[in-house]
Amino acid sequence: MYDFVNFIDSYKNNNTDLMDAPVIVFGSSYSGMIAAWLRIKFPNVFAGSVASSAPIRMFKGVVPDSAYSDHAA
Repeated sequence: MYDFVNFIDSYKNNNTDLMDAPVIVFGSSYSGMIAAWLRIKFPNVFAGSVASSAPIRMFKGVVPDSAYSDHAA
């Protein structure tokens, strides 16, 4: 995720007219998870995120294995 932060920082430094421009990240599924995590971890860099169909907490031991099928069936 630091790659994204470094890219935004470098891009804004090379385009000073964009220094105050808000950055919003978005994605679906895995890229949505990254978008959400970027906003959570770096709120000073990313003004917002859109995470479509992102199973942000769908990890073994965090939610029951049947959580998806319980709701999708």
